[in-house]
Amino acid sequence: MASSASSMRSVNSGLDSSLFDLYYEELFSHLSSTGDSSQISQKFMALQTDIEKTDFLMKVPFVREFEVTSKAGTKCAEKAVRYREEGNKLFQADKATEAVLFYNKSISYCPHPSHEDYQQGLHHEKEQFKEVQFVDEISEKEKAKRIPSKYEALSLSYANRSAALRRLAQFEECLKDISRAAQFGYPKENLYKLWERKGKCYQGLKRYDLSAKCYRQALQCIKESTLSDIQKAAKSSEIQGLLKELRNILLKIGGSTNSTKDGESGIQTSVEEERPPVPERQHRKHSKMSRGGSEPDPGLSTATSQVSISHISTSGSIRSDIEVPELSYGPNCRLPSASLGIDLQFSPDKGRFFVATKDLSPGDVILKEEPYAAVLETVFRVNHCANCLKKTSTPIPCFECATVQYCSEFCRDEGWTNYHKFECGILAYLEPSQYLGRLPHLALRIVTKTGLQNLVRHTQKLLPGPTGETKNDPLYMDPASYSSVHNLATNTDKRTFEDMLKKTAEAVFMSKCLKFNGFFGSPINFSVEQQRAQIFVSSLILRHLQTAATNGLEMAECLLKNNDITKFDIIPIGGAIFPTMSFFNHSCYPNAMRLGYQNQQLVRVVRRIPKGAEVNIDYGFDFYATPMDVRHKKAMANYHFRCGCVACTHKWPVYDRLIELPPQYRRKMTTELAREVEIQNSNYQIAMEHLIRLDINKALPIFSDYLTSMSELVVHPDVRYLDCEEAFKQCLWLENRGYKVIKDKRPRI
Repeated sequence: MASSASSMRSVNSGLDSSLFDLYYEELFSHLSSTGDSSQISQKFMALQTDIEKTDFLMKVPFVREFEVTSKAGTKCAEKAVRYREEGNKLFQADKATEAVLFYNKSISYCPHPSHEDYQQGLHHEKEQFKEVQFVDEISEKEKAKRIPSKYEALSLSYANRSAALRRLAQFEECLKDISRAAQFGYPKENLYKLWERKGKCYQGLKRYDLSAKCYRQALQCIKESTLSDIQKAAKSSEIQGLLKELRNILLKIGGSTNSTKDGESGIQTSVEEERPPVPERQHRKHSKMSRGGSEPDPGLSTATSQVSISHISTSGSIRSDIEVPELSYGPNCRLPSASLGIDLQFSPDKGRFFVATKDLSPGDVILKEEPYAAVLETVFRVNHCANCLKKTSTPIPCFECATVQYCSEFCRDEGWTNYHKFECGILAYLEPSQYLGRLPHLALRIVTKTGLQNLVRHTQKLLPGPTGETKNDPLYMDPASYSSVHNLATNTDKRTFEDMLKKTAEAVFMSKCLKFNGFFGSPINFSVEQQRAQIFVSSLILRHLQTAATNGLEMAECLLKNNDITKFDIIPIGGAIFPTMSFFNHSCYPNAMRLGYQNQQLVRVVRRIPKGAEVNIDYGFDFYATPMDVRHKKAMANYHFRCGCVACTHKWPVYDRLIELPPQYRRKMTTELAREVEIQNSNYQIAMEHLIRLDINKALPIFSDYLTSMSELVVHPDVRYLDCEEAFKQCLWLENRGYKVIKDKRPRI
């Protein structure tokens, strides 16, 4: 695992600690034994730059000798088999949903082809990755030398999960797993099961032409199965029955059919959908049934290469499952993620902050941004994509580790290429930790995603000024550029010795992990130049540990149980760095809110904001749910500021105390005002009924009108106004999420 691991394991050996915790305790013990702690503290805090701090720690003998020598959280065949067997028991007990969870674990632990194998076309496993070959196409010599695929365990787990998914009527996901099972060497003698299952999926999707073709492939594959002659005859008869059932369906719907050699029917409208959109992998040979090369056997004209058992359709990009609203008023020319409705200003006491350049209305989209770097909470890695953060019930694993999962091959490959090849097998060394905060590897992700060459190139352009801040072009900010992340505030001068020492130790530890994974080139015979690069990158990790602590934002998703609006919740699933969004200041009574859309975040207005007013969000705490003293402690501990918003300045009470107070109005109560209040309250009730029925499109404009009209009438804080704001926020979260309107079951009068 690492040098000096035995001595470190003796420290707190009874605790379930991460390697980092053991390393940090050993470091702290070593520093304490070498001199007066106050002298060490003074010497360390006197260092001016992050490079000086990391270099100081690198020279400590224990740190200098410490090396990571192996990966953690890697594949384990024994665990894979155990989880698959547990899944089988649940499947046999008719608990398909629970079975899928165990198959997911099995798949994550199964030995898997490496990324290099994929790049080379898996030529060493080509016999297992070819399309279907029939018995009469295989020579006796080939039969004799055939051996099981070394990834057969993976193919079996995918096949078993596909069976559970078909039972759950998740046909599209089932089809993908069938293809994966075939790709990873599913036993040839059982391939008829996959073809039959694939046919049933297409039948469930009402793609009857493809269903018929798959059933015919199953009939052919039965010939090379290990079934007895009686079993083969019985299975063939069963599949012929499925073909007959398809023919009867086609006769009932009156679809256009064409005759085939078998006397069956098929529709020819969607066959092309099964064609792979990309060329065949290099080094792959073609059999007669492959999707290119030789002409198909005339006797199997309806089971051509257009139907593949191992092809997986991919979109080739990350697309959100939901429609994401566009920016209101168009994009800001110098802040591409922001709307023209807002712009940046600066003041010595506030720093950079956003103001409205025009009157903004509830619902306006004023910022739309993808994160520069985003990571998942550990608990959400099992069912969320590590690359795009999409929730997925049928994840696929990393090539080499069992720590992260992905929603698709595209995300897995993109994640590996962009950053994970340097993170693979080292994330488990940071978890669980009693010393590190949440999401300790967000800073690591910034570095791995940027890459060593880009870090050097960008940092050379960012020369520190006299105050420690870096220079940047004030006219344009590209949120996809590393300079926009590097330039975020660190608040180094407000941090304690313990905090800085821990962050520096973490930065050096992560650089040791990166060294092991080849981030600086080969770790063997590490050169002086590589050592300098390691210290340089350690200093950048230290910088980003500080910026992430104060500028990192939660990534969240909404949860609505049983379509019940009273069971609505916002679940934080990870954290991210949004360079432009970081400029929003906090308010305990914010006039805008953040919304999560998979790998994007939006900021939308929640009440009217006049031109010239500051636009703000909350940093995870607000006045009506959190007492003021608690809010101030959080603001100072996490973000190093004392909040001076209107709620704190006027000491507004929390919601539970606010409901005891009568409403107050800015104008003297008159008959006209009373009628206006009555009309708005009635409209509010109507909007709530729409919200309860999830008729978001009808609820949103009514809530918006209420917030706009009543904002000038009530004295804030007002209970009903706050209720409307919260309902409006729920609508914004639920908008375009695919929820169907619940029919009104009340009897009509």
